[in-house]
Amino acid sequence: MKYFVNDVEVTEIEYNRIMREHELDVPVKFTMQGEIKYNEPKITNQRKVVKITTPVAKYTAGKKSKIDQAIEMVASMKGSSKEQIVATLMINLGNITKGNATIYYTKALAKGV
Repeated sequence: MKYFVNDVEVTEIEYNRIMREHELDVPVKFTMQGEIKYNEPKITNQRKVVKITTPVAKYTAGKKSKIDQAIEMVASMKGSSKEQIVATLMINLGNITKGNATIYYTKALAKGV
């Protein structure tokens, strides 16, 4: 077996001598002063999380598709900024996300509006 002290290989006799002479550098001694009291987890009444959603306009056979509606809205708002058009699409197309509204906007522009 090999013995090392501070990454230097030493013999077993030297290792045992160094370990006997070694003093720990502990500035404070710790003592226990009574029993350890553990906190019990508190059990509370758990409530159900109810997610409130807003009704979304659904596509039916008699209505135009969302992309057709988006094309009409982009065409009617030709002079507005992109942010205004995207916000309008978000609201009018059934509370869609900003990412989806941006996609509808770019598709409407690609159709030649």
